[in-house]
Amino acid sequence: MGSFNHKCNFSQLPARCGDRIVVMVGLRPTTGGVLYADTFSPGNSFTPVSVPIRGEYNDYGSIENVDRTPGVEALEKYFGMSVDKIVDCAERITCDCEDQVKGDVKKIMSVLRQNYAWEYHKNERLKFSYIMEHEAVFDSMISMSNIAIKDKYYWRIPHKFIESLGYTKNLLGEDDHYEVVRWTHDTLPELKEKCYVWKKEDFGDFGKTSHTISELCEYIGCDVPDEYNKNYYESRFLAGIEELKTQKDEMDFLRPNKDEYSFLRGSEFGLFGRCYESKGIPGFLICSLGDYNAHMDVKYMREVIEVALIRDSLYMLQMTWGNTNYYSQDVDYDLHINFLKSCLKVAEEKKHQFDEE
Repeated sequence: MGSFNHKCNFSQLPARCGDRIVVMVGLRPTTGGVLYADTFSPGNSFTPVSVPIRGEYNDYGSIENVDRTPGVEALEKYFGMSVDKIVDCAERITCDCEDQVKGDVKKIMSVLRQNYAWEYHKNERLKFSYIMEHEAVFDSMISMSNIAIKDKYYWRIPHKFIESLGYTKNLLGEDDHYEVVRWTHDTLPELKEKCYVWKKEDFGDFGKTSHTISELCEYIGCDVPDEYNKNYYESRFLAGIEELKTQKDEMDFLRPNKDEYSFLRGSEFGLFGRCYESKGIPGFLICSLGDYNAHMDVKYMREVIEVALIRDSLYMLQMTWGNTNYYSQDVDYDLHINFLKSCLKVAEEKKHQFDEE
């Protein structure tokens, strides 16, 4: 196998020997050998088995000089081989050269078949694969979704947030399956809610809805409480660790009213709040860290959060892990511009290096 440049997944920019890159290994579901097309972002065509692996492009489609982290060490222990070899296998499979690493691939797939989720996908061919991106672009992407609690998007503002502002809930009844609520406060404007929350005089004006705590506080004319200025993902992660201490049954994560902090289920309040793929394989999500709630360990916090952040950024950019026929009418062009600026910056830096060689 000769040396070659690799085309990165999101920026579509080439990675050259020595470039700092981020790799994630995972699984792609296929039927009859054909990869599923994504139907919505970030899509069903890839589920990360690992946390992000940071290192340098090795000029042969893989990675070298990998940063040693708790997540990388867990990945090597899970598969019983070096991280370089694991990524090599994913690259060879992706290039239809699986025969060159047949023994290692057999070992990797044998380990994955022991996962509790394998039974649910026994009629599919799950293909070991990987995602690669320039580190600078990857970091730019995750920064756009690394938000404070106050800026977390909610379709409906949770009642616990409204109550934390000092409001009292008065249930008036139900209309079209939604609770109708009157919210009262000693000094702030009276609110009325039916799915969304409005000032009483604005009730029903869909141009004045709030989807973040910041928007709600600005709308009613109050300061955002200090507790909501903390990082959302770190706060949820640390809160999850505390909640785990109160649980006795390790299978609690299967119950809808439990484990809202876990990656292993979708929840508006969880780290993976947009995990709603109907054809995805979330049972394998970061499984190299261990089954169930093994990922909820502070030593993995930064790496696990990065998995949530890259997935969330793909959702916001309406991008996917693979091919797609998806697009939405809701577009945030500022996010797209910032993403393209990060790609342009990398391209300009690499061109300058290339011109000097």
